[in-house]
Amino acid sequence: MRAVFDATGLATGLYYDVISLFSNDPAGPHAVHATLAIGEVTGVGDGPPTAAGPGLAGWPNPFNPRTTVRFDLPREGRVELAVYDLQGRRVRTLLAGNAAAGPHEVLWPGDDDAGRTLPSGVYLARLRGPGGTAAERKLTLVR
Repeated sequence: MRAVFDATGLATGLYYDVISLFSNDPAGPHAVHATLAIGEVTGVGDGPPTAAGPGLAGWPNPFNPRTTVRFDLPREGRVELAVYDLQGRRVRTLLAGNAAAGPHEVLWPGDDDAGRTLPSGVYLARLRGPGGTAAERKLTLVR
């Protein structure tokens, strides 16, 4: 397998993204976090941010065309992760059901529940989990 990145037009700096690998593995798809350094860059660090506690982290943010939403559950239980527009309308349910304790990642490709591409704008990811777990994160979609 080989991945090729076209860095044409990118300024010096660090770029993070998530590559989804699809195969016949029933546990897939698999997310691979990639860091691309353009030019002489110092302080590479450990990559994109992760969620601390039950909080949400979206990476990249701003994003185009997709972002990965990360969260950590303190215990197993029912979880709902949904995306809302700034008028409070639910545009996409990313996860609804039981989930194990620990870290989780969900890919959001910037679409609604019907699969329609959403316009540029600010959206809110809201997590409701077991034991009163709740968090919210702004996600900025730039088309």
